[in-house]
Formats: sequence, C-alpha cells, structure tokens
Amino acid sequence: MKQDVELYVAHRRALLTYANRIVRDPGRAEDVVQEAFLRLRTAAAANLLDEPVAYLYRIVRNLALDLQRHLTFEGLMVGAVVAAITAIRLRRRC
Repeated sequence: MKQDVELYVAHRRALLTYANRIVRDPGRAEDVVQEAFLRLRTAAAANLLDEPVAYLYRIVRNLALDLQRHLTFEGLMVGAVVAAITAIRLRRRC
C-alpha cells in the first residue's frame, strides 16, 4: 500500500497533464487520476499488476476517454433538446 502511494505521488503531475490533454478540464482530470489511483489500489491488493506505472497510464487514458465520450454524448443530447424546443417555439409564433 505504501508503494502505491509513493507511485501515485511520483507520477501524479504527469498523469494530470496526460488526463487534462484528453478531457481539457483540470478538475475533471483530477477526478480521473484519483479514480485511477483507487483502481490501482484494488488491482495491487489482488496482486494483478506486473507494470503498475503502465497500468496507471492505461487506466487514466481509458477513464479520460470514457468521460470525454460521455460529455460529448451529453452535449449532443442537450443540443438536440434545445433545437427541438426552439423549433416548437418558432411553430407557435407562426
């Protein structure tokens, strides 16, 4: 467990930069890195890791991409709802 914390502290800044390049939001990047650390601890407890640093980077990448996809989809849905409401309002004016 102590090794996990040391690993996290040693790579935190680089992981934040990596996640922020994907999600383009420092707060969300922090969330991604923290979630990756929690997953690292779970995997380390089960002795599933041969390359913990590579694991951290892979998990950060996957979580950041998942978040970005979710936010993109959410934005598309909001845009569609706004377009539908606008169309309804325009029809009512005619």
